[in-house]
Amino acid sequence: ELDNVLNFSRFKGKIVDYSANIAVVEFEDLHKNKHYINDLMELQYLLGGIQKISKIFDFVHINTLMEAFPTHIEKYKVVEKTRSKILTLINNSLPKMFKRIKNEKLFFAVSIYPNFYDEEYYKTVLVKHLLPFLNKEIMNLLRELGAKKALYYKYPEENIQSGNLNPLFPHNLIKYGLFNEDRAEIVFGITEEGMYIGRTYSCDDPSYKKKIDEERPFKEFKSSISPKLAIIMLNFLNLFEERESKKILDPFVGNGTI
Repeated sequence: ELDNVLNFSRFKGKIVDYSANIAVVEFEDLHKNKHYINDLMELQYLLGGIQKISKIFDFVHINTLMEAFPTHIEKYKVVEKTRSKILTLINNSLPKMFKRIKNEKLFFAVSIYPNFYDEEYYKTVLVKHLLPFLNKEIMNLLRELGAKKALYYKYPEENIQSGNLNPLFPHNLIKYGLFNEDRAEIVFGITEEGMYIGRTYSCDDPSYKKKIDEERPFKEFKSSISPKLAIIMLNFLNLFEERESKKILDPFVGNGTI
């Protein structure tokens, strides 16, 4: 769906890297627009299968990540030195993520998107070691940059200990106001190439999709597809301009979700 939208809608771009959980997109012109955040929100609305859109500020090569957070620590000095390099990148990115830091009361949440959720490295290293490290060190960095107060979102401890942890869902971002200037979801998305550092600027609105699902004239949830899947299917028809005025033939109309 995303590849199709990037090729045929006005949001021209290409996928330059991806994993099972993230896609890294390089836009042709969108980022040049002064009000590109509005464009990202419009793109989010257009897409059915995308939960969040984040802006990337820096990148950590996979070898650096594995050296900083190995499965088994053998050389502590190497680990410490490499982690310091990662913190430098994060420190340089924070002033770009927050409009103001000095004398501000800030709140952030860290979300880690691994290559695969079921891999042992995610459960034993990324969740149990990288996440606590990022929470503590980002909080300290913000205070060093002059923040009056810096607090972070705490995931349930039982999920951390079990390694069974999901990143924040869209409704959490809305609930905790993570699009406010003094709040942010800081995303660490991992592929086979490395770890991308970004901040989320747009997310899916589950309440809206639930509303249009529940307020349909006729509902039969056992056999009908979801509004999200309906949007994905529509995006394969390349009807991106004046979609509301176009007509499509749906021979297997079912409950008329599309």
